[in-house]
Amino acid sequence: MCRYYAHQHACKHVSLSFAAFCDPASLIQNPCGQQHIWQTLAVEELCEDCKGLIIIIITATINNDSSSSSSSMGMARRGARGRGMEGGDE
Repeated sequence: MCRYYAHQHACKHVSLSFAAFCDPASLIQNPCGQQHIWQTLAVEELCEDCKGLIIIIITATINNDSSSSSSSMGMARRGARGRGMEGGDE
C-alpha cells in the first residue's frame, strides 16, 4: 500500500496527498491504488470546496440584498409618482 498524508480541515473534510510509494509500486513509479494513511495533519483552514461555497453564498446574499432594496426603491418611486398623478387628476 502506498502512503498518503491525510489533511483534516477545519470543516472536517479530509483530503489526501501522496507521500511515498510502497515497494512494488516504487519499481514502476506509479501508485498501486491502495491508500495507507501515513500521517494525519490538522489544517486550521477550510478546504477549497468549502471556501468556494462560502464565497458563492456571500455573493448570492449581497446580490439578493441589493436587488431587493433596489426593487423596493423602484416600487416606492413608482407609487409616489402614481399618487401624485392621481392627486393632480382629481
